[in-house]
Amino acid sequence: MIRSGVSLSQESISAIAKEMSSTKAATRRAFFEIVGIVLYNVAEPETDEASVLPALEGIGKAISQVLENSLKNISANPTAANAVPGEGYTAVFALLRWQKIPTFKAAVSKNAVLQSLATSSVKPSFLLWDKVYHKLSTENDERWLLYALEAAMLHYSGELEKNGSVRLQFGTALTHLSVESSHIGTRKQSHLALQRLTLRIPELLHRTVRETFAVHISKESAPDDAQLWRTRVARRFSILTSIVSFSDQTDPMLKEGLLSELLIIAHHPEISPYPRQGWIELSQKAGLDPRQLVTSTENRLFEIILSSLTETGSIATAGATSATTIAFIAPDLTVDRLVQQVQKDLDVAQLNKIGPTEIAIWKTDEGTLYEDVLSSKKNSSTNIQKGKNQDIEKWEADLRKSLAAKKSSSSAAMSKQDKALVDAQLEKEAKIRKEVANVQSRLIRGLQLINSLIAAEVHEFQPYVATVATLLVDGILRKASFLVGELAFDTYLNLGKSCSPRLGSFNRWIGVATLRCFEIPVVPQELQEEDLSSLILRVLYRLRTLAEQLPFDPPTYSYTSPLLTFVIRSTGVGTTEPDIVDEQIALALNVVGDHSGECSNSAYPRLDMAKSLIYAIGHHQKFNKDASSSLAAWGQAASTSSTPQDARAIVEATLSQEVYVRSACLQALQPFDLTDLEWSPELWLACHDDDEQNAR
Repeated sequence: MIRSGVSLSQESISAIAKEMSSTKAATRRAFFEIVGIVLYNVAEPETDEASVLPALEGIGKAISQVLENSLKNISANPTAANAVPGEGYTAVFALLRWQKIPTFKAAVSKNAVLQSLATSSVKPSFLLWDKVYHKLSTENDERWLLYALEAAMLHYSGELEKNGSVRLQFGTALTHLSVESSHIGTRKQSHLALQRLTLRIPELLHRTVRETFAVHISKESAPDDAQLWRTRVARRFSILTSIVSFSDQTDPMLKEGLLSELLIIAHHPEISPYPRQGWIELSQKAGLDPRQLVTSTENRLFEIILSSLTETGSIATAGATSATTIAFIAPDLTVDRLVQQVQKDLDVAQLNKIGPTEIAIWKTDEGTLYEDVLSSKKNSSTNIQKGKNQDIEKWEADLRKSLAAKKSSSSAAMSKQDKALVDAQLEKEAKIRKEVANVQSRLIRGLQLINSLIAAEVHEFQPYVATVATLLVDGILRKASFLVGELAFDTYLNLGKSCSPRLGSFNRWIGVATLRCFEIPVVPQELQEEDLSSLILRVLYRLRTLAEQLPFDPPTYSYTSPLLTFVIRSTGVGTTEPDIVDEQIALALNVVGDHSGECSNSAYPRLDMAKSLIYAIGHHQKFNKDASSSLAAWGQAASTSSTPQDARAIVEATLSQEVYVRSACLQALQPFDLTDLEWSPELWLACHDDDEQNAR
């Protein structure tokens, strides 16, 4: 009737207003429900508002005061046992939704209860008070709360942009209805409301949801019921699918920006039931191509990921999973950039400023002095005599020093001069502690990015396996394991997953053997039970058997390369028995030789292979012939795709004092095109070699 533009009779309107003020709660509630449904239904998009406004103005004049009285009553004591918040929710919806009704517009402009919805106060509004809406038990009350929240967000959108605390309250209430409600109807209506808000205020809604989820994540706790936890996670993800339901007219750049900001949330285990696919699904739901999205927002995505990886707990986990996702979606764009970031984060140069003193300060609690700056005023110095008890005396002296520092830093009887010295030292140590913590954070981030690249399982990462393995073995594992604990050890073993399936679970023992060779301190004790010499032989025999059947692919060989290089350059690993030493070296050279002819592929660690062979020629005469043949095969293969570094390594080796090393290197150089070398003193000297065959 109203949709047709027909007004109700004055008698009917008066009767409705009278019953909405009834002292009987059931009657009053029923008529509030009727009026609310009418106003909601005529507010649907297909309704011509201009045609229904005349009919609604009469109703508005009659019930405006009734609605205001209801707001006044419910806001006075919304937690009372006899409070009926559903009536207040209906009133908020009606007054804010139908601002084109003059009496409603006038009421809103001067109503203190409604104005407080968009302002911060000690006592929250009844609409946003969690103690109130947590007690709602009926679907009707929850539905009117939802409609009121939707109307309020639209009406006060400008104010909410500026007020983060109130924005968070709105987000918390909407999330409660979408996730915690026991009524399926409420949850469905919540998602519909979110979709409508997405069409009207997408940026504000996305910001509200992100901030709400961020607060929820910060209060994470272990799930008490696994099934309930999974249900809640699925419902939270449904909120994300609702807020990416953009219209076809939405600016693609706006959609890309909003989707990029959802990256971490969409990968969080408490928000997405399947983090690896969640963000991709949201992108497709928004009508965007995931690869194009990564391409367009690459810089922002990297900023978000790197920032999240400096956090702890599940945020860092979500950031690492996000890195895996973008590497999977667009490996040609992201893998190289991620590896560059790994190289920056794991740069050993940053460890040069960290010595034993800095580590000791870092381990000392904040606010406690490590170095007692007042000790010079005390005759408590101890002369440590050299001898068998030197270490014990040094430890006791350090302990006394630490206890004295604690005592001096907490003493209330210090003079102003002494206090100034202590404060200056505390500030200095706090700065050192922060610098060490920053280095630790970067190292951990670099390791997390490596694990992300491994998890992506993309072909584009294969050429970088050798680089990453070297970074780990020669850098962080040797020099910074005290800062990252077992994470570096686990990361190196995880890198073995990039190896060929031919190795199976044996890649783990390759990693263990490598790290035990380098005496990495974080190798667990249970993995050190086996005799090192036996472990090395077991691993080398397995590698030789597989390599003889078919050469390894570049990632697999790259992972084994540090072990092979160490064995070749050693005089026995875990043993000094000549026969076993020769056996180890022979096996390692066999594996290297089986791959020397594969070096046309630049993904192999060619320089390491060549240097190992040159070393073997010069230091292991028993294997001189085999190593020389392998180096010649290396030169033949590498020459087809050589780099200046490849040729330079062989040219420099021609200066060796051993004639057979020079001969082998010159033979390996024959296939190379050296025309770009304008002048090479090494080759000039080779032309005047005492050995006539080399001089030719």
